[in-house]
Amino acid sequence: MPDLDQGGGPAGPPPVRRPLARAKGIPSPPRAPLPSAGVTTTPTTPSAARASAPLVVLSAATVLFTLLFLLAPSAVRPRADYNDFEAFYRPVAENLVEGRGYTGADGEPELHNPPGYPFILAGLFWLADVTLLSQESALSAFTALAMGVACALVFLLARELFSPRVAWVAAALWVTYPITLLMALYKFSEVPFTVVLLLTTLLFVRWTRSAITVRRALVLGALVGVATLIRPAAILLAVPLLVGLWVWKPLVASRSRRTLAAALLAANLLVLLPWEVWAWVRTDRVILLSTAGNRSMTDGLTVGQRPRDETGSTYIPGDVDDLMADIARETPAAATFGQLSEPLGEAVRERPFTVMKLVAFKAARAWYGTNQLRYEAIILPLQLAYLALVAIGAALAWRRGTRSRSAVLFVALVVGYSWLMALTVLSIVRYLAPATALLFPFAGLAVVALAERWRRPRRASPSRRAEPAPSGASVSAG
Repeated sequence: MPDLDQGGGPAGPPPVRRPLARAKGIPSPPRAPLPSAGVTTTPTTPSAARASAPLVVLSAATVLFTLLFLLAPSAVRPRADYNDFEAFYRPVAENLVEGRGYTGADGEPELHNPPGYPFILAGLFWLADVTLLSQESALSAFTALAMGVACALVFLLARELFSPRVAWVAAALWVTYPITLLMALYKFSEVPFTVVLLLTTLLFVRWTRSAITVRRALVLGALVGVATLIRPAAILLAVPLLVGLWVWKPLVASRSRRTLAAALLAANLLVLLPWEVWAWVRTDRVILLSTAGNRSMTDGLTVGQRPRDETGSTYIPGDVDDLMADIARETPAAATFGQLSEPLGEAVRERPFTVMKLVAFKAARAWYGTNQLRYEAIILPLQLAYLALVAIGAALAWRRGTRSRSAVLFVALVVGYSWLMALTVLSIVRYLAPATALLFPFAGLAVVALAERWRRPRRASPSRRAEPAPSGASVSAG
């Protein structure tokens, strides 16, 4: 029968392959030993259990550390006064559990915040009722677990960008970061938001190495939507990711960047659409995620009029303080943008330099400010020390190659976006804390590099002293 693969003729004997002659002086490569009978060879890659062991240890240590902090005596922890959790989040969650619907303390539909965090709390409170736990116990356990997951994500992000050693240092720096611990203490929505933001960033960075497909772009867009339902400040978080599609080099993608961008935006909007439709049906008006924006903008422009705290409020320039007082007198507590524009426009015409100082003050205060103007004199030098490490690490990463430069630019986009959002509303450090977690891989890189630089001369100096002079060489003073 003819062999069709050989052109239709009869199949003959296979050709004899003769080994090529090897040139003299070139050794033959070593041959791999044959496996013994009954022995199967396996690749030398680490097992999944060994690869996940650091994450388990790190997460467990973070959970334990957070629980110890949450359960510490009140004298050890900073005091927690009025905050958004008690005023807005807890009442909605309790009403959901008790069957009164998504309503606030006044019984009306709650539009002050989007529903992401209240639904998380409602699930925790329901679980507490079923298991006979207290709400505080369930909430503390969730906060500790979320902190553990966030710490593991910081570790994975740093390992993806640099090395396991840098990852351990970055995770240790983040879990002991005082602002992180304050977030856990106050049960802020920034805790679960940090988890989603870190996961989104990690997946984006990891998928640029393999391939960003349409399906993966949909996942990224959905995660951005979830983050937005937890914190409305993430309303435009898709923008840094879209820009990242063009900034990141080399970007491995299965489709064109425009197709991926369209998929990301579509998934983001689909996640947000049910909330927007519900709010429109219940109130007969369209809201932009929440109604808290006006109040937060006013607070940001009049924060200087709050009572100063004896535990470390920082200096506010006199002319900036006077401008804040004028805005507070001429606008209501939750002024709309139109109501704020009139005194601001007048100030721009009459006191342009003071307005520029106000913007600079708000931009700086986003890195150290607090809601009650408390502990700011302590937070400010602490933040400067951490930011110095981040700057050193970013400079080192920039010199490592194209991929590390892309990471610096992408993280700068996300952090810069969060900084801009904090500038438009109440400029406090807690609003920047989730994005600040993305900076800790660079801080870890700086610590490892500085440690290596400090140890290198100490290791080299004894060897230089013991090194004998070359044979026949004369030592001269010149």
